[in-house]
Amino acid sequence: MKRIATKSSGAPDFNDVRGYQARSEVAVVEDWINEMRRQGCWIQDYRIESVQDDPPDCVVRFDETRVGVEVTTLWEPCEPAWSFDEFQDRLRKRVAKKDGEASRDSSTPRQFLLIRITYLHNLHRERLDTITLPKPENLDRVYLVVDYQPDPPGEEHYPIFRLRFV
Repeated sequence: MKRIATKSSGAPDFNDVRGYQARSEVAVVEDWINEMRRQGCWIQDYRIESVQDDPPDCVVRFDETRVGVEVTTLWEPCEPAWSFDEFQDRLRKRVAKKDGEASRDSSTPRQFLLIRITYLHNLHRERLDTITLPKPENLDRVYLVVDYQPDPPGEEHYPIFRLRFV
């Protein structure tokens, strides 16, 4: 197979799939942290470490606390034909799957799941507030992380949203 780019050129190595995926996961975690800070969450010092044999994909060290963070993508919300109920069903299934794969250990006593979605498709805050998930066994928090979208006039978008458990 011919190399498209080499690491020495400063360009990405497209043959390094795991390296690209790890950088992508770290970028999602950085976006989440930056948005949490923008929304007023006190996050002073942190360090993100990619994990080779995940789950979790990353470990974030907030001061002395280590949090395992799994990153997944749910592309389906960009399907305009899907109803809100279909979105919730797919979301619940993804959380259940990732909860089953997650495990706690003494080095990462807390586990978060970040679900990256590419488009909100009529998912305004009022609708997001109605989403509830069964309490996962291994996950402490679940967030939707929305790709950057410019706000249309008179409308607010929420780049991250913490989902509630029942």
